Amino acid sequence: MIKAIRIPPTIDDPLWRVEIDPHDFATYQGITGGNMQTHDLRNPSMTLYSNGVSTTPLNIRATLMLWVHDPESAYHVMIAGQALLTGNDEGADVDVPKEVIELATKAQGYKVEVNGENDGLTYDNLAFAYAAVVYQTAPSKPGGEVKIRIT
Repeated sequence: MIKAIRIPPTIDDPLWRVEIDPHDFATYQGITGGNMQTHDLRNPSMTLYSNGVSTTPLNIRATLMLWVHDPESAYHVMIAGQALLTGNDEGADVDVPKEVIELATKAQGYKVEVNGENDGLTYDNLAFAYAAVVYQTAPSKPGGEVKIRIT
């Protein structure tokens, strides 16, 4: 079993830490709603699973996470429906890194750093923190040294 994060499409629903069998394809499909699409994320290495055919509802948290951790996807790939986040070790699904689980499920406030610069604000929602990163790196694609920290 590995520790993963379920990302519901509605921003008011909490992110959930779940334990899944990394070899149970049916569980992945059950969480994402069927057809799966995978997205490789960096810094840290993770995999985002989404429904490859769903168009509604937009999952803004998963979309922003994708844009920040996979700059090539920024501004043109959107995630809809429920998503699942796992850690990635050379293509194998593993536990989501502890710091990501803490950010996603336990934090109450967030600070954002882009290329060593803090915007001086505290965000009460992880989606808002990711949106701040996207905003601060626009119009260039997100990337570089990005840190979201618990306050």
